[in-house]
Amino acid sequence: MAYAVELNLLEKNPISDLKGKPAKTTFQLDRRAVVNPDQARALLTAIAKRKPSGPLLMPFFATLYFAGLRPEEAVNLREKDLTLPDAADT
Repeated sequence: MAYAVELNLLEKNPISDLKGKPAKTTFQLDRRAVVNPDQARALLTAIAKRKPSGPLLMPFFATLYFAGLRPEEAVNLREKDLTLPDAADT
């Protein structure tokens, strides 16, 4: 907001007029809700076996799991965005 004021896009910073304090939150991830490596491997194997689209969908779900991407991020990946290991490294 300060930058918008600096560029004369705003007359003043509207955030400074806000009253109150942000809510205090504590967030702890329930490890039971997260896929572990064995579950991920089983899931990817099961997806790959599904016909006809399994072999095409398995890399998509593997990308979600291994890169921690959201589906819309994975869909927008392009080859230029990737750094892949050489075939000899796998």
